[in-house]
Amino acid sequence: MYILIEGKLEVLIDQAGQPTKVGEIHPNEIFGEIAFFTEDPRYATVRAVEPSKCYVLTDADLQLLAYDHPPS
Repeated sequence: MYILIEGKLEVLIDQAGQPTKVGEIHPNEIFGEIAFFTEDPRYATVRAVEPSKCYVLTDADLQLLAYDHPPS
């Protein structure tokens, strides 16, 4: 799972063999979380359209976070 800290990203999916832009990601937005929760393969490509920085949360990071903060 990723959090965009600065910059701008675009989201692309394959349509008829061509990458097609379907969205943008802006600072403070999260992406990649669906693949984490569903364990499905990723269906989109995310690429930077300007210099960008992301914070990466690995599966282990998220599991520790969930363990430290169980639902009440």
